[in-house]
Amino acid sequence: MINRLLQWIKNNKLTALLLVIVFFMLFGNPVRYLGTYSKRSSINSPNGITGFMESDSYSGTSKGISLPSAGFSGNYNSAPVTPRLDVQDRKVVTNSDLSLLVQDVRSSIDQVEEQVRSKNGYIVRSYMASPEGGESGTVELRVPKEELDSILVFLRGMSVKVVYENIYGKDITDQYLDIEARLSTLNEVKTRYEEIMDRATDVDQILNVQQRIFSVQDQIDALKGQLNYMNATSSSTFITVHMSTDELALPYTPEEFWRPQVVFKQAVRSLISTMRGIGSLVIWVGVYAVVWVPFIVLVVLIKKINQRRQNQIRS
Repeated sequence: MINRLLQWIKNNKLTALLLVIVFFMLFGNPVRYLGTYSKRSSINSPNGITGFMESDSYSGTSKGISLPSAGFSGNYNSAPVTPRLDVQDRKVVTNSDLSLLVQDVRSSIDQVEEQVRSKNGYIVRSYMASPEGGESGTVELRVPKEELDSILVFLRGMSVKVVYENIYGKDITDQYLDIEARLSTLNEVKTRYEEIMDRATDVDQILNVQQRIFSVQDQIDALKGQLNYMNATSSSTFITVHMSTDELALPYTPEEFWRPQVVFKQAVRSLISTMRGIGSLVIWVGVYAVVWVPFIVLVVLIKKINQRRQNQIRS
């Protein structure tokens, strides 16, 4: 078998060379086809404050003062929080989306802004456009949570039709209580550091303790900022109001309506998407030509060589 293979290679040197080239192109560097792989390792202390201490404790050089360590991480999303069902005053972030059909978009936006100011709220963003199909606009606002029902009643009353309405919320009580517990622990650690600071006499010890107090204070400030943000978002409601004089121009359009111009636009978009797909396929085929062109050339050469041999044998 080996002798026949060697004999075939001697008789078909060009074919054998092309086969070797194709084989090398396909399998010579398999790592290239597997993509790059990078391995990152991170060390997370399950009980230590992130970036707080490089070691669990520090002993002074002369007085033997030991520094305490904290047992909580500064990132309150680092571990899942067990839901607490016994909490009465829960903190819930409430949002609402409305899609309204109105007679005059500009006038409706002005009415909404005036009503929001009367409810001690504020406008986050206001947008209006006047395309050929009709006016449309969007108002994003925030009002106190206790004013949610009254502002929704006003929005429904000022519109010709409520096309879509959705009220949804997210309970952040467990995260809030978890941050409060971590904040309490950090305050205790800071107090212990301050007590050690009062007893320290060595300059190195004083500088070391002071640096750690600053680190703990930074994490305390960060957690207080998260609590303040949670208090602000849970005590108010964010509402997005879409308005238009054309019901079909609103973000939430009834599916039973049919308009030829809309179907035409969808067909054009589908055609463009199809053409892009064909163009991408052509590019892929062209790039992989370095693989399939030599293979086709090889097959053609082999066929021609076999035909020549058959003709020689017949003659």
